Amino acid sequence: MKLSEMNEHQATAYRLMVEVYNDIVGGLENGLMDYEEGTEDYEVCKRALSDGNTLLGEIYVRTQQEATRRGSAKHIRFAGEEFLRERIQRRLAKDGYWN
Repeated sequence: MKLSEMNEHQATAYRLMVEVYNDIVGGLENGLMDYEEGTEDYEVCKRALSDGNTLLGEIYVRTQQEATRRGSAKHIRFAGEEFLRERIQRRLAKDGYWN
């Protein structure tokens, strides 16, 4: 589904999810580049990126928290959990992090 095909709630939820996704996944990817291979910090980042289910859950929960913080929780609620989880899963798969 393209952004132009989404209703207001879905589009707002999706945009927020992308921000959270980029923060979480981007931070872990940066960790792989910043830490030397074999260090504990590197291994933590590598393990986190290899567990798509945990990433999906973390991104979903943080998206809800961020929406609440911004006063836009209604968009998450009306977009629906299934919609948002599916978008997160597709993005993880696209980036090679969905097992």
